[in-house]
Order: sequence, then structure tokens, then C-alpha cells
Amino acid sequence: MLVDLIEDDVFMGEALTERLQLEGMRCRWWRGAQSALQAAQEAGAPDVVICDVRLGDGDGTELPQRLPAGWRQVPWIYITGFGSHALREALLARGALDFLTKPLDMDRLLRHLRALAGQRRQDPATLKEGAMPGISCPLGVSSEMRRIHSLIQRLGGHWQTVLITGESGAGKEELARCLHRETVGPDRPFVAVNTASLPDSLVEAELFGYERGAFTGANRTHRGLFEQADGGTLFLDEIGDMPLALQARLLRVLQDRRIARLGGERELQIDVRLIFATHRRLHEEVRAGRFREDLYYRINVVHLHVPPLRERPEDIGWLAQRFLAQWNQAHPGRPRRLGPLTEAWLSSQRWPGNVRELRNAIERACLLAPEEELVPAHFIDAMAPAPETPWGGEPPQRPPTEPPQGEVERLEDYLRRQERLYIEQMLARHGWQIGVTAESLGISRKNLWERMKRLGIQ
Repeated sequence: MLVDLIEDDVFMGEALTERLQLEGMRCRWWRGAQSALQAAQEAGAPDVVICDVRLGDGDGTELPQRLPAGWRQVPWIYITGFGSHALREALLARGALDFLTKPLDMDRLLRHLRALAGQRRQDPATLKEGAMPGISCPLGVSSEMRRIHSLIQRLGGHWQTVLITGESGAGKEELARCLHRETVGPDRPFVAVNTASLPDSLVEAELFGYERGAFTGANRTHRGLFEQADGGTLFLDEIGDMPLALQARLLRVLQDRRIARLGGERELQIDVRLIFATHRRLHEEVRAGRFREDLYYRINVVHLHVPPLRERPEDIGWLAQRFLAQWNQAHPGRPRRLGPLTEAWLSSQRWPGNVRELRNAIERACLLAPEEELVPAHFIDAMAPAPETPWGGEPPQRPPTEPPQGEVERLEDYLRRQERLYIEQMLARHGWQIGVTAESLGISRKNLWERMKRLGIQ
């Protein structure tokens, strides 16, 4: 295993290099940011990077964006003697594997490296689909998504039905796929269907299948989605929009674990895990008579709620970098990158369309941006108006981002306006407490005061 160490402290560099070599790892030690940048042009990417946050000739947190793509896709572990909770959250949101403060917890560092070495020895075909290098939680870096992931791990393979709720585009299907991969297995079938997208006349035929001659046009026997998912998982999205008549039949299937094709005489035994998802509040649908109460209690055994993206802003930068990495992998001839200021601006937006809106905005910016580095102006036209949300709270309000009519705004003025807007939002979020806000921004109290004075924030 090849480890690259970027550290300008001679004592720390020598000690870490010697220890890693004693552990049987190959280690290249670059004595500063410029040495690493120069070496990257000649040497290949390592398996993992250990980098100091503060380097005498550069900022270690900005190095991944300045290095070739291969270096950005490997796990990064940051070390520092000046750590803060805000800096840790920011680095984890940008995809870092871990953030260690000095004096180093060497056991923790070695555990990470040994786990990565073991993962590297595996056949790539055995790695979990969707897992990202160095990210322990495939759903995000926010505390809420990590909590949901820990619930999945505790469920193991003992569940039969799970209900996932959340706003449209929040990531319900991604959570369902994660649940399937980690508890049922990536080699088992995963079948997904949006029940609201199927005409009422076809829903039953698609779910349960039909025999030849069951109705006009049934020229062959068709295996339904329940049969296709046998031995694996069936994901039924938008279950709150399912017709009442079909709800009764679904309840029978859940109780007996048997289905019968349309036009068929015999019942078929099935072994299927069922994941239901909806953006509606099902208990309100039950009171309104639009959803069966007995079915609601039958599917609401394990309930996982995916919070909207505006309630977990730590995930925005992580998701943006993930989507950007997917773009760069698919389009190596047109690489794109996000600077820290743009990433902070993205994290300050409300994203009423949630993860789906963010993904679309990233893709559109990558397609239309003339430069390699994406800036806030590349995203403005792609951002959707704020819809009402059935999950309560205020309808998301997006601050104006366009310059006054008839004027052409300079880039410096635009970025200054966005910086002021972001700082004002963070101050309001923390009750205008300067110390708390400064820590959340990862800057000193004095630095925040200076920025507020420069930007005219009273």
C-alpha cells in the first residue's frame, strides 16, 4: 500500500514515515504543498494521502483541487494542531476520510490505513455498489444521515418491510438501495417501481403479472414485479398514491406472502423484502380515508425519514463533489472542479428540489460552463423556484441572486454580495452570536469581525 505524506514539520514527517514503514507500507514524504504539486506531475497517485491542514507554503485543505484527478479520488486524512469542530465538519463534507488532531491518535490512523489496505486487496467486483473511497457512510456526512446508516446496520438481515418517508428528491430510493446492498446483498435482485407513474388499469398486472389470455392483448405469460424480485427486494415508491382497491390486495400479499397472477388459478409463494416510500404523511391520508389504516400499520414496522437537504447542509458539499466526480469520470476530456467559495455558496442555498435539484444543477453547470472551475453564476439559471412542502415548515425562500435590471454586475461585486448573504444567514442561524458563528464558519472571531466590517454588516 502506497501512502503519500504531505507534512513540512520535519519531526512529524520523520516519525510518521518511520512508523508507516515499520507497518509494512510504502511511504512518500513531500515536505510541503509545492513539493506535492511538483511530484504529482511526475509520480502516480497513491492509495491514500495524509496531509497537514497548515503548510508553510500553502493550505492543505485546498490541495485536492489543485492536484490531478487521480489524487482527488483517493481517500484523504487530514492532521492538524489547530482543529475545530467546524473545520472537521467542513472537511468531512468535502469527502475527507478523517480529521485527526495532534498529538495523533496513531491507533486510529492505523485502523483507517489497514481497513483501506484490506479493501484494496478485495476484487473490485466484490465492493459494494455506490460506495465511495474513504467514506464510511454512503448516504452523506451529516449526523442525521450517519444515524440513519447506523440504523440500517443494526437492522441486519432481519427485516421484512420498511417505510421510507421524505420530500420528493430527498434521496429515498438511494436509501432503499443502500438498505438492500448492506442487508440483503448486492447479488440479489432489486426491483424499483413508482406506483404513481403506472395507469390504474396496469398497476395490478405489473405488480402481480398475468397469464396468457387473461385479458385482451395478453398474448404471453408475464412475470410481475413481485416474481422478478423473488429472493431480493421490491421497492414501491409513492405508495401513498396507490388506489384503495389495490391496497387491499397488497395487504393480503403482506400477510400470506403469496401472489396469484391475473387469470391464474394457483398461488405462488414469494420471498421478497418490501420497501415502501412516499412523500405524503400517511397518517393524515388514513384520517382522510385515502389510505387503509390496517395497511398503514402493516407497513410501518420500521420507519426511516430522510430529511430535506436544507436541514442537512453539511451534505451539500459532499454530494456536489460526488456528482462532480461522476461527471469527471464520464467526461475525462472536460474536467470540472468546485472552489471552496462556490462550495460554500451551494451550501447556503435552500434546494427545494433537494438532491435531485442539486444533481441537475451540477450536470447543467458542467455542460454549459466555459471554464474548468465552476462559479455561482453557472448555477443560478438551473435553480428551481421553491415549491410548497407537505412536510411542514416555511416554504423555502431563496434570496435574490440577480443583479438589478439594466446593470451588468462585476464578478467581484457578485461574490462580495454572496459572501455577505451567506455570513448574514449563518449569523441569523446562530442568534447573532459572533463566537459560535465564527466556529461554525471555521474562522477566528477576529476574522469574522473584520469580514463583517468590510462587508458592512452591522
